[in-house]
Amino acid sequence: MPSVRPARALLLLTCAIAAMAAVANVDPPLDAPWCWPAWQYLTGCLFAPWEPAPDGQQHPFPATADERSSFKAFMQALMAAFRAGTTASLFKASNDNHATARTRLLKWITDNWEAKWGINSHVAKLLKDLGKDPYEVMAEFGQDQLVDLADADVTTVYPEIARSLFGDDAFMRRGGTVKPAVREFVASIVAGIWHNRRRAINRETARIDKMQREFEERFAAFGNYVLA
Repeated sequence: MPSVRPARALLLLTCAIAAMAAVANVDPPLDAPWCWPAWQYLTGCLFAPWEPAPDGQQHPFPATADERSSFKAFMQALMAAFRAGTTASLFKASNDNHATARTRLLKWITDNWEAKWGINSHVAKLLKDLGKDPYEVMAEFGQDQLVDLADADVTTVYPEIARSLFGDDAFMRRGGTVKPAVREFVASIVAGIWHNRRRAINRETARIDKMQREFEERFAAFGNYVLA
């Protein structure tokens, strides 16, 4: 499946969880997964970047009160776009009223995603521990190219990845089905990792092929020299 940039995927997860709450006739707060203990532990962020920190607590995303309000306004606009199915155009906009807030939010998440939170490394380790590391899958299939996610049956480990990222909050009920929004989020992150591994493998394959051609050319030249 195509992957979504992690920062966008995370903001869309917030909207999707809020939309699920709205369907259940619950006033939907725009604070998931930032309010979920497992995600808080993993990232060290105890509240959403668009929410002010409680008195006496330091916010992981420094901003003025006005800037925080602009982040909240963008998230409300994103929520409306999510309901209307127009989030792609809102993300692509460059000079609307939310341009600064959108850019800062996406950059903050992107900057912290791997460098500070280590999300991709965390998920990659889970894939390996669960027997779905891309290289192990290649060996299992006896191929020198990375197989498709569907063929590798990676979806079977999505619940374990969801639980590791979000704990019990990832599920419809304790020990039950993964929330559809969380499943889509996990699928997008795994697809991104798979895509990066595929590019790395293709680069390595191209390098080995080049070395093999150069060796054969040198060997042929040596043979011609000996036979001359």
